[in-house]
Amino acid sequence: MKILFPIGAFYPAQSGGPNNTIAWITEALTNNNIDVFIVTTDLDILSNHKIIFNKWISSELGKIIYCKTLVHYLPFKLIYESVCKFKHVDIIHLTGVFYPPSLILYLINKIFFKKKIVWSPRGELAEEALIYSSFIKKIYLFIINFFINDKFFFHTTSKEETFITKERFNHNRIIQIPNYLKPTKSVKRSSKKSYLLFIGRISPKKAIENLIEALNISKFFKEKEMKLIIAGNYHNKYGDSLKKLCLKLCLDKNIDFIGHVEGKQKDILYANAFFTIMPSHNENFGNVVVESLSQSTPVIASTGTPWEILEVNNAGYWISNEPKVIAEKIDYVLCMTNNKYLSMRANSYKLMNEDFNIKHNIKNWIKFYNTLNK
Repeated sequence: MKILFPIGAFYPAQSGGPNNTIAWITEALTNNNIDVFIVTTDLDILSNHKIIFNKWISSELGKIIYCKTLVHYLPFKLIYESVCKFKHVDIIHLTGVFYPPSLILYLINKIFFKKKIVWSPRGELAEEALIYSSFIKKIYLFIINFFINDKFFFHTTSKEETFITKERFNHNRIIQIPNYLKPTKSVKRSSKKSYLLFIGRISPKKAIENLIEALNISKFFKEKEMKLIIAGNYHNKYGDSLKKLCLKLCLDKNIDFIGHVEGKQKDILYANAFFTIMPSHNENFGNVVVESLSQSTPVIASTGTPWEILEVNNAGYWISNEPKVIAEKIDYVLCMTNNKYLSMRANSYKLMNEDFNIKHNIKNWIKFYNTLNK
């Protein structure tokens, strides 16, 4: 079986969750003797990544070509290299509904090749995401709806995304598989005083202002001399507004903006956090949660995310992202007994390892691809 993944950005780029998520899938598939081809661009590829461009290379992630690209939303080289592979593969797995190459490749395949298609929206169908460039997105949705056929499967990562996808397309050929993680080595937790952690893209969707306002309401955040660490590139208008809010609420000494982190530094940050908090208005999945659980750190996630399972497994909490509600939960966890907290840390790792470790769960993808390939 041969599978093609055309994607706008790919590991080691860190511009979004799919960069890593799909890399973990392709590596696990390759380890199971499935031929994988990845066509991507140079988006967010840094000089220290030492990538060779415009040439197919073999790696543990599969066979990859990183295409030099002038315009990310119209990468001619990516489209060309993908089409050249169409006749040699069995399945084409597209990423991003509103990424123009995905639609172009879908239409080319439908007209000329008729290979099996899997398409992962990756959160782009949520109401909050459709607000931006809404007219263009309506055109995209109309075109995709018009051309849907029996060989076309959507892939979703949660029951919420499945519901939205059915609603947008009136389409029942959907495979729901969560994002799986390739865990990094567990980091030994430091004995130093821990902190609350937000990590991720700094954008209005993440509702970080709600978290900051919650800390201002909290009875115990300052009393217990806790800190909030915000990790992510904050050099944008939203980041500026958050820093101004911290000053306004006199929280600037309690909240540290540390910028983008990755690799070992990110693992250490997760491991030493008391709780990771994800207050997003909406997430189709939220890799941050699984990454945190992999370092045994429990998570407080908003009900705008698909993480009710945290409470079911005593590995965190699933709450409204209203500041008052977040404040109450922060006060609750800051006052919990050490035994209860250590139990939550143990449950956090257990949940990740059993339900989201790609080594134990890649069989679900292989089973689906095999069914599709018959």
